[in-house]
Amino acid sequence: MKYLSIIALLFTFLSISCKIEPKGFEEPQVNESNAPSAEIIPIDEALGALFKEVQLSQVFEDSKTFVDCVAKYPYDSIVTKYDRQKDLPDFDLQSFVYANFEVPSLISSDFNLTRTEQLRNMCRLYGLY
Repeated sequence: MKYLSIIALLFTFLSISCKIEPKGFEEPQVNESNAPSAEIIPIDEALGALFKEVQLSQVFEDSKTFVDCVAKYPYDSIVTKYDRQKDLPDFDLQSFVYANFEVPSLISSDFNLTRTEQLRNMCRLYGLY
């Protein structure tokens, strides 16, 4: 009985102490002045025809590289430049992309696993080994 009283007292103390907030702590209030204002627009919508052309023209070896590129200028500026230049006889899409986007560098690795090592790692991952 004595232990039950101590446990009840300890539980009460812990539940109260968990609700006490540190001095000076205030929940941040979101209002119109600090709320995020930018709408997130998917890159294919933001770049429109440019995105489609880059993907279909295989400017990069895979379709993932372009979406990993970082624009050097606002999307609307890049699209405007693209619309003005795309029909020019000397327009080069790859040069345009490299001039307007930071292209991630490819990381190569000499890391290789044998089939046995791959299987062993998969079994360990799923607790089968």
